[in-house]
Parts: sequence; structure tokens; C-alpha cells
Amino acid sequence: MRSKPYPERKAAKFRRHFYSKTYLKAIQEMPCLVCRRSPCHAHHHPTKGAGGTWRDLTPLCPVCHGEFHSQGQRTFQEKHGLDLREEAQKVYNFLSQLRQT
Repeated sequence: MRSKPYPERKAAKFRRHFYSKTYLKAIQEMPCLVCRRSPCHAHHHPTKGAGGTWRDLTPLCPVCHGEFHSQGQRTFQEKHGLDLREEAQKVYNFLSQLRQT
């Protein structure tokens, strides 16, 4: 029998080391940046593979999150008038007291 697939173990390691569950839960309870619905997914911008960290999380509802991934970054940001890097910085500053040190 094999152990769990590598991506699941890697994802668990990322969650454990880079941000607290409290910080993640706070982002998931925030309203969506686009449509103001809640609860949300914690969207990485830039992605973890592109060097994103827990500082780069933004709240997007499941519908808007799916739209982001189907349309692409540039189209999504232009359509909704957002700069996700700037929004991630605002979220980080707002929730900075919850992050792990």
C-alpha cells in the first residue's frame, strides 16, 4: 500500500508552516472582493508556485474564484477593476494581528 499522494502532504505542510488556521478562517469569513458574498475561498495571488505566501491571500467566493481561474488574471482584474496584489496587501494589514510570528 502507498502512503498519501505527495500533493496532499505538501499542502498540509504549507498550511502548517506559512499561516495560522485562525488567519485562514478570518479570510474565508470576509466578504468576496467582487460580489460581497460570504463565505469565501482564500485565493493566492500570486500563486504558491509563483512565490506567493500567506501574505498574498484574498477572499473570493466560489463563483468569483472559478471565474478568475476560467478567465485568467488579467481579464478578471480588468473586468472588475481590481488589483489583487493591492487587495492582498490590504487584507494582510487588516488581519496582521492574527498571523503567526
